Amino acid sequence: DTGQFERTLIIADKGSYVSYLEGCTAPMRKTHQLHAAVVELIALDDAEIKYSTLQNWYPGDKDGNGGVYNFVTKRGIAHKNAKISWTQVETGSAITWKYPSVILQGDNSVGEFYSVALVNNYQQADTGTKMIHIGKNTKSTIVAKGISAGKAQNTYRGQVKIMPTADNAKNFTQCDSLLIGDECGAHTVPYIEVRNPSAQMGHEATTSKVNDDQLFYLQQRGIDQEEANYMIINGFCRGIFKELPFEFAAEASQLLRVSLEGVVG
Repeated sequence: DTGQFERTLIIADKGSYVSYLEGCTAPMRKTHQLHAAVVELIALDDAEIKYSTLQNWYPGDKDGNGGVYNFVTKRGIAHKNAKISWTQVETGSAITWKYPSVILQGDNSVGEFYSVALVNNYQQADTGTKMIHIGKNTKSTIVAKGISAGKAQNTYRGQVKIMPTADNAKNFTQCDSLLIGDECGAHTVPYIEVRNPSAQMGHEATTSKVNDDQLFYLQQRGIDQEEANYMIINGFCRGIFKELPFEFAAEASQLLRVSLEGVVG
């Protein structure tokens, strides 16, 4: 029955670089809590902003009681030759709605989004990004990894919009989902709008289950099923963890392990 409302504003001046690390956690309570935040990034000419988040709000108990409602607004604007990179690892919250966006206004600007969203028990995550190409020669990269276990539901919802002024704009989107068990769900909802014939678009999405052959191979070497699941999923997320600052990467891997406790498929 409590709420947290914060606002973060980061302005990177011309030619500057900033890396911002954000960690989120909350105590276990039987009632729901609300987290509603706004993050705004402004990268001026030739500037770069890297924004990294580890989200481990209380997800509620195994029966779906309690937990944090995590409703976050994140947006950024990149000027000429600027770069904005969002990296996030989501393992907590009962419900998460979050769509970090980048408006690529300046020529040659770059937007990146790297995400891991893991849900278990009765968690629901609806996450994704928005890349709006306005300037010439703009580039965006989206790599999203979703893992679902228990009775949880994981949705990737992404928008890529290339405006008529965005000559030679390029986007690559990769969305991979992994299912553990037969009661969870994974959903991919892309919105793609291209209004310039010179643009290059690439979108790929996969949904798979933990491979039985991989599990068998590891278990034959004395590794129990829970640890084997963790090893496979940690490898599945490795590409995203590499984008995190060093001090966050090890913690993200450990959060993954804790969130998967008791999960055997």
